[in-house]
Amino acid sequence: MKIRRLKGKEKRTSEAQVTSLVDIALSLVIFFIVTLPALLESGIFVKAPGVQNVGGSDPGDDVKVSIYIRAMPDGQTIYELNKEIVDIDELDGYVEALLARSADRIVMVRADGAVSHGDVVRVLDIARQKDANSLALLRGKPLEEE
Repeated sequence: MKIRRLKGKEKRTSEAQVTSLVDIALSLVIFFIVTLPALLESGIFVKAPGVQNVGGSDPGDDVKVSIYIRAMPDGQTIYELNKEIVDIDELDGYVEALLARSADRIVMVRADGAVSHGDVVRVLDIARQKDANSLALLRGKPLEEE
């Protein structure tokens, strides 16, 4: 292999190799096109608080489904449905009955800071299986330490 040496007046030209940059950009575009439907099909959509729907039913006429999850210091999890303590096994039947009477079919779930994410997701799954139109996650009050 012969090595060519630059003579005095010849200048070295530097051109950017954009082929690999284009390959990376196209790979990212294809990645996002493929993964976007999977992200949108998760089934849980979040709206910013404070947004009101125009033209709904009278708020006094609708049956509310409000679930509060508390974790006790002894490790037990307590589920309150509309301020009444229920067992997790009975929760799906009560939620289904309340949603059948509800016009908006909104389930509000509130949990304190000591509740595990698995318990919250379990309640959200129950509500989604019972055909709730909207799920609302509310910030709960943390347990007060004695």
